[in-house]
Amino acid sequence: RLRQTGRLLGREARAEALAHAFEQDLARLSQSGPPRPLAAFFYANGYTQGEGTLADDILTRAGFANLARTDQAAQGRHGGFDLALEELVMADPELLILSRPYPKTSRAEEILAHPALRALPAAAAPAFSGPDWVCGTPYALRALAE
Repeated sequence: RLRQTGRLLGREARAEALAHAFEQDLARLSQSGPPRPLAAFFYANGYTQGEGTLADDILTRAGFANLARTDQAAQGRHGGFDLALEELVMADPELLILSRPYPKTSRAEEILAHPALRALPAAAAPAFSGPDWVCGTPYALRALAE
């Protein structure tokens, strides 16, 4: 998209430089080889991110296996979907990625305080996703680096 926008704006050289820098940073930050530790996204209402999502791409490039893509819990479903708390707890991922709670509480977020979730070892030091995980801009590299 950087290159396409550069052509439309008549700034091809600048767009090419930005795209090239992005591709180099992406290659430098991406891990190759078989998936390593198991990780899981778990948001309000038990929502998770599977294959075909930007968040999944970031996670797998960082060297993790996404629980939503394994037969272990979700039978490799695509896109975003709800993951049962029981499936998450039984899978016991090594990394848990949560969304930051909103200033006001909501019923949708109550699942994030469930004792079974809090008992997971990964819940002691969860990671948090944010805007860099949901929009396909060069800022996605910050999420990958994190």
